Amino acid sequence: MSYNEIHSKERRRFVRRATKCAEKISKRLDKMVLLSKHHKCEAYADDVTEIFAAVEQSMAEAKKQMEAVNETN
Repeated sequence: MSYNEIHSKERRRFVRRATKCAEKISKRLDKMVLLSKHHKCEAYADDVTEIFAAVEQSMAEAKKQMEAVNETN
């Protein structure tokens, strides 16, 4: 097996697994929205702002780390 075949196999594996992770994140965000609409829960604007600030910070940090890994490859 050549280097390109191995590299391609590893890339496909990454894309497949990363896509599954992204789908899980999307589903969990959908669940948060449903929870906020539930009549027994109270979601205030400050809560939503704080939650999404944390999500955006995590996304920015993950993106930075992945870009750093890609720069070294």
